[in-house]
Amino acid sequence: MRVTIKDVKHIMKLAYLDLKGEEEEKMLKHFSRILEYFAKLQELDTANIEPLSHVIEESTPLREDEVKKGLSQRDVLSMAPEEEGGYVKVPKIVE
Repeated sequence: MRVTIKDVKHIMKLAYLDLKGEEEEKMLKHFSRILEYFAKLQELDTANIEPLSHVIEESTPLREDEVKKGLSQRDVLSMAPEEEGGYVKVPKIVE
């Protein structure tokens, strides 16, 4: 598949990008190289290769939960800039 300037303009419009002249030409070259790379990948014989969801089949080791003593409500509230009714009071951020 060959990429044209018209394709580049369409993709840039979808991405809400405004490219002009030299930038469009540069993007055209980038897209062309990307598609050439995918064309090479299409040539690979993958008939006898099982599909993978991950290249390396490793999992993140889990650890046992440890209960630790935290700060008391009184200690936390004593460090807060403002407190109201037993809670930390923060500035309103949503109208």
